[in-house]
Amino acid sequence: MLSAHDLGMATSGEYVFINIDVSTGSHAEKPWIRANDTNSPENEKAKVAYKALKTISLRRSDLEEYKNFESRVKERAENKYSYSAKTGKEYEGNKFKVF
Repeated sequence: MLSAHDLGMATSGEYVFINIDVSTGSHAEKPWIRANDTNSPENEKAKVAYKALKTISLRRSDLEEYKNFESRVKERAENKYSYSAKTGKEYEGNKFKVF
């Protein structure tokens, strides 16, 4: 993102950058800050650049309707498609939430 900033791509409003974060989101609040370098001028530049970054991350919903839907998907995978018999493992579902 710093290179995109230096090239004017992150600040022009003409570009968007997409990131897929499969971690637990430990830096979700301020992802532009380097862990051991909190006072760096680079962090301010990165903060501006990150406005052009869209991140897709893992997320589990706590809503009851989501949990019910997830249960129905598991049941269907087992009852209709014999998922565990064919794969030798329990169906886990997709951990990405689309929104």
